Order: sequence, then structure tokens, then C-alpha cells
Amino acid sequence: MEALKWYTDVMTNFTVPGSISATFDDVVIAMQQGRIAMTVEGAPTAGRILDPKLSKVVGKLGFALPPGGVSGRFPPFAGQAYVIPAASENKAAAAAFLQWATSKDLMKRISLDSTFVAITRTSLWDDPEIRAKHDYDYGHGSFAATYAETLRGAPEWYYPRIPEFKEIGDRLGRALQEAVVRSKSPEAALDDAQGDAVEIVKRAGYLK
Repeated sequence: MEALKWYTDVMTNFTVPGSISATFDDVVIAMQQGRIAMTVEGAPTAGRILDPKLSKVVGKLGFALPPGGVSGRFPPFAGQAYVIPAASENKAAAAAFLQWATSKDLMKRISLDSTFVAITRTSLWDDPEIRAKHDYDYGHGSFAATYAETLRGAPEWYYPRIPEFKEIGDRLGRALQEAVVRSKSPEAALDDAQGDAVEIVKRAGYLK
């Protein structure tokens, strides 16, 4: 409850107009133009925010882990994956492709030729060429070191592994919006979301 009250205050008084409906690109552009002082964002945005062809803040940013509290620190964590369908008629070829597509050499080559940095191999973060291109360390906090530490500290259960979580997450997101635009108080927004979340897990059979 206190976190939502704080969040509502920040989103109402200390960010760009329309932030509640801001898209991924809106956040990147606002940071590039120096219109906001900080953001909690996915790691791949760093290279885009600091694209020397577009950014006004190159050399002026630092990187740090999301704040922690008495219960610990919980960096947001999401991962995407390649999969081979069970019905695939070419499993061996697909597996060979995935081995190539996620290989260290290819991941390094793509990262060196891109501003979108989503390196999932910890060994690459200590590679001298990767550090030279993507460290973004201007004396205010290294991106590469912070990203590597985030991966080590991010809980694998950040998104619960149940199919219904997307529906629950969407409902919670709506509650946050309701509080920020003041259509509901933080208390009412969260109470209503909690009630709906309980109904979702009951419908799925997790609760009686």
C-alpha cells in the first residue's frame, strides 16, 4: 500500500505528462532527450538511450540496481526463449540452429554490431571488446557491472510459473493505473484487484 502511494506521487508529480500510458519507445526517447532524470527499465534500453546519433545524455548517466528494502532486493526479471515444438519434423536441424543462434561467438558479434544489448551469457560480460562497447561507465556506475549483478540477483520466480499469472498481472497493472489517474484510491484499487486475483486462482483450481 505504501509503495503504491509513493508510486502514485512520483508518477503524478515527477515525470513527463502522459507517463501512465507511456510505451517502451516513449521512455527511451524521454531519457535520450534528458526530459527525465531516471528510469527503472529493461537492460536492453541502455544502448538505445546512449545511441550517440540520437542521445543528448551520452557521458551523463550512471547505472545502479533497483532499490532494495528490509525484505531484500528484487530486480525485475524476464526472459525469452527459443523452443522446438513437440510436433516438429526437424528436431535435429532445429536444435542445431538454436545451438548456433545462442552461441557465444554469434551473441558477441550481434552485440558488438547493435545498440540493443540483451546478453545472456555471463562469460561475455568480461570480454574486453564487449566491455569497451557496452560498459557505458562515465564514472557514475558501470552498465556492464550492474547488469551482471542484476542477473545474479534476480529471482527466478519473479513471474510465477502459472498460466494465469498474465491475467493477474494485467489486473494489477489496471489497479496501478486506477490509483495514478485517481479514479480509485490506492486502498480501493488494491482491494478490488486482490478480490479479482483470488477469483482467478479459484477458477483455476488453486484455491477452494
